[in-house]
Amino acid sequence: MTQSSIAEHIGMTSAGWGKLENGKASLSVENMMLVCSFLEISPIQLFSEIDILTKRIRKRRVGY
Repeated sequence: MTQSSIAEHIGMTSAGWGKLENGKASLSVENMMLVCSFLEISPIQLFSEIDILTKRIRKRRVGY
């Protein structure tokens, strides 16, 4: 799996995907659903993983 393959699956260029990763663009709900389809996960699983990663990042910033 590569960034290019995910981008291609949702009809986006690699440059467009890069903008998403850098926070310079937003992912539409429709494209989020396509990403979930590509990854073979549910949106709930995606948000659960995001929540876990966000908590880890916050702990590192606070110095735990």
